Amino acid sequence: MLVTCQRATITDARVLQPEFIPREVKDRDAEVKTLSSVLRLLTDGGQSDPALLYGPSGTGKSCIAQFTVGRLRQEVVDVNYQCVNCCGNYSRFKTLYTILDGVNETIDIHRQSTPREVLLDRLKDYTGPAYVVILDEVDQLQDKCLLCDLSRV
Repeated sequence: MLVTCQRATITDARVLQPEFIPREVKDRDAEVKTLSSVLRLLTDGGQSDPALLYGPSGTGKSCIAQFTVGRLRQEVVDVNYQCVNCCGNYSRFKTLYTILDGVNETIDIHRQSTPREVLLDRLKDYTGPAYVVILDEVDQLQDKCLLCDLSRV
């Protein structure tokens, strides 16, 4: 038996860009609501708990995360965020460097000689506005212990 799949026509090439955030997300209301409730603590100046979005490839995890953070930023002006693609930033140093670079805290960090622990300490000492970090493709990280370290920041 042959099954013919309908082709989808993409009318706006921007949707294929990694930085694209849609105006609305369809059929993911429960996920957006749950993630929003976790991040809601930031609106009161508090610290939110870490959140993990998991599921098969292509189900919209990255889209939901960026969409929800985008909505939060509309409500709370003073929120920074950084999306780190762990496929390209798979080492502990690269990931921490990218996170710190999102809040301009890398000016005196030397990629060849700065110990990784210095980066984590700098992140712990960060006193700026609320900062949400999205680790996309986190399963590609070489050092999974980084997730434990980040959960304690």
